[in-house]
Amino acid sequence: MDGNFELTRRQAFAALGTIGVASAGAGLGTSAYFSDQETFENNQLTAGTLDMKVAATEHYSDWSPDEAEYAGMASDEAATDIRLPPGGDQADARDIAIDVDGDNYANFFDAISTDGDGDPYNRVNGGVSAATDGLCGTESDADGPVIIDISDVKPGDFGGAQFAFELCDNPGYVWLTGGLDSANENGVTEPEADDPDEESGVVELLDAIQVTYSVGPINGDPSGFEDTDAGFQPVEQYTLREFLATLDGDGIALDGDIDAEVGGGTGEQGCFAGSLDDGSAVHQVSVVWWLPIDHGNQVQSDSATFELGFYTEQCRHNAGETDLVAYYPFENSADDLSGNGYDGSNSGDVSYTSGQVGRAASFDDGDAVTVTHDGSLTDLADFTASAWFRSTEDGRRDQVVFGIRQGYEIVFDSAGGRTSSDNSLWWAIDNGTGDWAVNDTGAGPLTLGEWHHAVLVQDTDDDEVRVYVDGSLIVTDDGTGAVNSTTGDLGIGSRGDGFGQFVGDVDDVRIYSRALSASEVQSIYDSA
Repeated sequence: MDGNFELTRRQAFAALGTIGVASAGAGLGTSAYFSDQETFENNQLTAGTLDMKVAATEHYSDWSPDEAEYAGMASDEAATDIRLPPGGDQADARDIAIDVDGDNYANFFDAISTDGDGDPYNRVNGGVSAATDGLCGTESDADGPVIIDISDVKPGDFGGAQFAFELCDNPGYVWLTGGLDSANENGVTEPEADDPDEESGVVELLDAIQVTYSVGPINGDPSGFEDTDAGFQPVEQYTLREFLATLDGDGIALDGDIDAEVGGGTGEQGCFAGSLDDGSAVHQVSVVWWLPIDHGNQVQSDSATFELGFYTEQCRHNAGETDLVAYYPFENSADDLSGNGYDGSNSGDVSYTSGQVGRAASFDDGDAVTVTHDGSLTDLADFTASAWFRSTEDGRRDQVVFGIRQGYEIVFDSAGGRTSSDNSLWWAIDNGTGDWAVNDTGAGPLTLGEWHHAVLVQDTDDDEVRVYVDGSLIVTDDGTGAVNSTTGDLGIGSRGDGFGQFVGDVDDVRIYSRALSASEVQSIYDSA
């Protein structure tokens, strides 16, 4: 990689968000703090300057009297102004259906930015209204107080955060980022234990709360809502678990207000105008949550901590692509959350358990996740394959964390059959010559029963294969050339052809179509 090129990247995080439910009744308590970080990394892009300034306003509706002046629960749920529906797995829950009195939308959203005494909820850098005249030239970095801090939320309540940001100088691509930090049941109350939806060891709060996001003002015409005969409702919605898992990949690419070509970029994702384009260019993004109307006992005492934030890259001379081909966070499913649709299917009795990040897939004899062959997963020159794993069985050879027959694989060996010591990794890449071009050992011994992070990188520019374990570079091998154009399926928990049963847990599997740098590998490791 050419070290003569530098790209300024700007990240603003609303970190350490906390959601909790009081045991006395279904409730939600959320805290999110901002921090700010600027990093410089070598990149094959022309140097540019980019700085993000942010402000934020919290909104929360608990149906207090000050809100009733402008809106209320709809008497006819079939025809309402705003509709927040339950999730697909909430068959017994009802919509939150809101009727707004006349044209009082702005007044209603102003009302839910203050409590019943008229005191504003949390605001960062003066709130969104303070950003009207621009943020560049101010000290509006993300170092403010709590942005979301709510307790005792009941089914039927909703809220969110409205963010305003400005890109000082250059236009930029922007991603919404974040992820789950931890989740706990904090014991089980009597009503929770009696609830048929209660599942031991599962933090149901993450599955009960629904989330959507929008580009645009929360009280205007945001992109994430559509006007239907049944009222404004989300175009797409997630459970909180799904939303945080999606953010924890490479984030959600936000569609900017100018074409990439206008901003000097080459990607399909739109860019956001910078302050140099036409003076002040303040943009708004909202994140909205709601707890559908239900008995809600299954979420009592649950809590979770999470992160929210933004990531921006300059638009000029940049395609704005993350090159994430597939992403499996295993949040109670084998779905691919990269957006590319390479969903896995379970065979045997794959279950889900607490993972290194949120949930993880758990494997025993006969269990596997299989992803049907697609050339985007196999026909790669440069690539990065990453996974967290925890092996729980001693004395077993060739436990495939993930792999593709006649492609590439990472394997854990707790019997020392192919490795120089027990509890070590080996890895392989087939370049189509009929033999594995790289079949090496050297990562071990690792501690059985503990989580470890393994990354396999092929870098054709440097003609080398790199292996990282727990964030550190362990081995560098000679390069192999392009991966063999195999027709094999991707297997997680065993190879795609059934070879090499893994016994234990696997989490956060990622495949990129480029060679990640050491700092990027470290970032994935640190994020978990």
